[in-house]
Amino acid sequence: MALSQRPTRLSPHLCDFCEFVVLCQIDCLTRKHPCMYYPKSGDNHFKSLLLSKDCALCRYILSIFRAEAKNPTEEEVQTAHTTHVTCFPPESTKDWARLDVCGQYGRKRDLEVKLSCRLENSIQDFPLWTARQSSNPEQRLESAKRWFEYCQQNHEQCRILEASQNASCPTRLLDVSQHVPRLVCLPAKTKISYAALSHCWGGGLPIKSTKSTLIDHMVAIPMAAMPKTYCDAITITRELGIQYLWIDSICIIQDDGKDWEQEAARMASIYEGAQITIAAAWGKNGESGCFCDYHPSMVVEVQEQDDSGEYTTGSAPKLYLRPYPNQRRYLYDAPLNSRAWTLQEIILSRRTIIFAQEQMYWYCTSLYESEDRLVSVHNVAETALPLPPLGSTIRQPVMPSYELYESWQNTMQDYSARLLTRPDDKFAALAGVTQMFQGVVKDEPLAGLWKKDLCRGLLWQIPPSTHGILDSEAVRALNIPSWSWAKVRGLIQMRTPNVEPCITISSSLVSWTSLPLTSKIGNASIKGRGKLIRILEVQRAEDEVCMCRGVKRLCVESLPGEPRTYLKSYCYIDECTTEFMDTLSLLVICKGAVGGFGGLDASLKQISGLIVAAVLDPHSSSTYRRVGVGIETGVPRELHDNLIEVDFTLI
Repeated sequence: MALSQRPTRLSPHLCDFCEFVVLCQIDCLTRKHPCMYYPKSGDNHFKSLLLSKDCALCRYILSIFRAEAKNPTEEEVQTAHTTHVTCFPPESTKDWARLDVCGQYGRKRDLEVKLSCRLENSIQDFPLWTARQSSNPEQRLESAKRWFEYCQQNHEQCRILEASQNASCPTRLLDVSQHVPRLVCLPAKTKISYAALSHCWGGGLPIKSTKSTLIDHMVAIPMAAMPKTYCDAITITRELGIQYLWIDSICIIQDDGKDWEQEAARMASIYEGAQITIAAAWGKNGESGCFCDYHPSMVVEVQEQDDSGEYTTGSAPKLYLRPYPNQRRYLYDAPLNSRAWTLQEIILSRRTIIFAQEQMYWYCTSLYESEDRLVSVHNVAETALPLPPLGSTIRQPVMPSYELYESWQNTMQDYSARLLTRPDDKFAALAGVTQMFQGVVKDEPLAGLWKKDLCRGLLWQIPPSTHGILDSEAVRALNIPSWSWAKVRGLIQMRTPNVEPCITISSSLVSWTSLPLTSKIGNASIKGRGKLIRILEVQRAEDEVCMCRGVKRLCVESLPGEPRTYLKSYCYIDECTTEFMDTLSLLVICKGAVGGFGGLDASLKQISGLIVAAVLDPHSSSTYRRVGVGIETGVPRELHDNLIEVDFTLI
């Protein structure tokens, strides 16, 4: 007989509604009950959370709602009520289940609180489930140590990667072996274990090494002088049995431009060489710390009535409940993952402990796992995770080149949406991951694109729903070419399929004034041969105020003796403009067949290309700059086939 059908008494006290739900959830976990929707469809239920003060579960749900809702007013909290719940049984290979509580608050705004549930026999050695206080760093670090030790001893691929590392010792490291840390300089070829910190500086600058403080920091850096995130990182490093810690603001001389340029160029070696990276994901600045208070678990004990009518414990398992992890909110959208510099820090790291707002996460080449053990993924490179995939992808023993380049494209999309304090850091913040990727694909980087994948790379575009914004400061500071996605500010799209190119690239060049990626571009150009379609007029809809979005009607130069040809074009313009002042052309990059209800139409072509404008150049009459991307459907095959190939230079 299911537990929900037997005489029981629960502790702490629950209302009748919540008591039935808890018993049904236990039945789901013991696989005595399928997925349950309560109350049944058509039955009305209204339960105020605020008025249910005598019910421990209602209070628990209300506390989670207060923490997770988007700034609810007290008036909205007063109106919060539940309407129904859904009890989900565990998946076949899982020992936990989910409980969804739905309702409304305010003016018919949806309320949804998701709870994860486990029975007592499935939470051994899971401190996050058993801890009754909201934050216990010492106890929680036991999970971090177990992850670290297990990876070192049992992850074969991680051990192989570690053995193959040729990274040199960082220029400076923080020695945390003594009570008072100090900065040290070790010989470059020294083989030592160290941890690295990935964090947000925030508005106020944390403690930093400068020309004037460097000597003092080599003697001692008192813990009292460091922000909380640094202190937590030192504690974590010590607990993991590691002597040294790399922190950017302390280990790079911040007012020495030459030192900064050299160390920024070594990011690949620094983070790849670290035994582990400590990622303070939830902190907005150095004072946030690594550990964050979290909702302690709620435990419900069930007493069953025996033959004598007495209620006893032990025969029915205890039920543990916690907020269901919202990885999108607390991991992917965490402050750390909004910063451009931190993207490569996660990608380059072989092992990472991520300190998110609600729990810790472990991430290495062989395992991705959450502190509550609800998420445990072993095929990391083949699974969609709320983390940059490039690092685990390129560390796989065998990976097709097109998949590697697609992973790069996805990573650049992520990077383009992140924030930079200094626009001239746009390439420097990618220097490490660019070097890492270059070593795998044996290719030449070209201002965010790659020589062997250039045709696909050139077709990056502004998303259809946005207006293009030129990043003028970055363009001026770095001399970014018109064909690089780095010239625009904000999200770009690079999900270009593996296409057959229609152009021939004869040469591509990006030279730097000093160290590659951390200095200014001296010269950048792409030369080749391809077909150009001259655009005579761009017609837009009457209600469109600019040229950068929507479907356009292009009037293009036709064959000799033929009337004007009009093409339907999906235009994605790099910089929002109301009119085009220059003479435009379409440089055909790739083509494909046009499909219809009756199959492929051999008389028509679909063309994808760059919208380009001629540039006055005393040395060439075929120099162009990129303006955007155009996808033309229904191009007459005769028009395309009769186009003459010409030389071009993109700058």
